[in-house]
Amino acid sequence: MSQSLYEFLGLSKNASPDVIRAAINTVADRHAASGADATQARMLTLCAEILLVPEKRKDYDKRRSEKEAGASQNSFGNEMDAVNKSDYSVFLLAFPIAFTAPMVALLFMGPLLIGAKAIAMSIYVIMSFVVGITASLELYKNCEDDDPLSAFLIFLVVSFIFPVGYVWYMLGRGKYGLRSMIGIPIFVVLSSAILFIYPASKSEKALREFIDRQNQEVTTKLERFQQENDARRNGIFVVPNQSDN
Repeated sequence: MSQSLYEFLGLSKNASPDVIRAAINTVADRHAASGADATQARMLTLCAEILLVPEKRKDYDKRRSEKEAGASQNSFGNEMDAVNKSDYSVFLLAFPIAFTAPMVALLFMGPLLIGAKAIAMSIYVIMSFVVGITASLELYKNCEDDDPLSAFLIFLVVSFIFPVGYVWYMLGRGKYGLRSMIGIPIFVVLSSAILFIYPASKSEKALREFIDRQNQEVTTKLERFQQENDARRNGIFVVPNQSDN
């Protein structure tokens, strides 16, 4: 809170006009001897114009009391905010695991595993956006200046640079009055990465094997067809292979 006129003169709020006038003269003489700057000269002028005029002094005292009461209330509110921080750490830790859980099920789906890569990419994108939204909401609710820009930037970092942005945010939560986490988010990221990468890599292998089998079957049928045509041209009857039907 800024210095009051009474504090500038070294007086209490109950000082009489004569005492205030004497203090103004004393302070003016002291500053004149040491060389008063523009701010000090302005303060002396305000002291004389406000504190020596009863109506202005009464209005000044009223506004000053309201300001002090508001500052006291804000201080109490800040203390309550420190106690009632919006902590979404449970969601920030649970969401990555929850979204990667379906990837385990894909490992037991046999032929359907061929589509695991597309499913993994879709779930990964949704997961990163949900975690980014959760982190931005947590930051916005705990930000003192209620500026949405910082929350939006956190959303971009967590969502589009996941998992690096996710770990960075979880480690830096201390600056917002929340508990910083080190080992848990790193473990979550590593386990999630394994659950995503392993099915996706198996999907790639299964897809390549499927394409190779299709190509091999097409090649075999073409070769068989070519042999039959050659045999017909040479007057040789070839018994069709039952596997081609």
